[in-house]
Amino acid sequence: MNDACLQLDRISKHFPGSLALNEATLTVHAGEIHALMGANGAGKSTLMNVLGGLVPKDSGQIYLDGRSIDQRLFDAAQRQRQSSCNRGDTREPGPLGSH
Repeated sequence: MNDACLQLDRISKHFPGSLALNEATLTVHAGEIHALMGANGAGKSTLMNVLGGLVPKDSGQIYLDGRSIDQRLFDAAQRQRQSSCNRGDTREPGPLGSH
């Protein structure tokens, strides 16, 4: 494990008739800004839903501050500490100049 504050390592998710994520990997270091971009059906929403605990992953690991987090414990880990990966404004962007 490195100094990443968040790492998704080889996350896979199958839905009936569809492989939504095939060993997806994402690494975020403190202070970085990332964007997920891709075609419709590429797995962007599924990856975020796995990260947020909305859908279970089929395989892979999630690390928070270098520690492996079981998906069932992810909500508890979020309550235990404020994420160092997201210290900015978390509101949805509005019209230009609205923030």
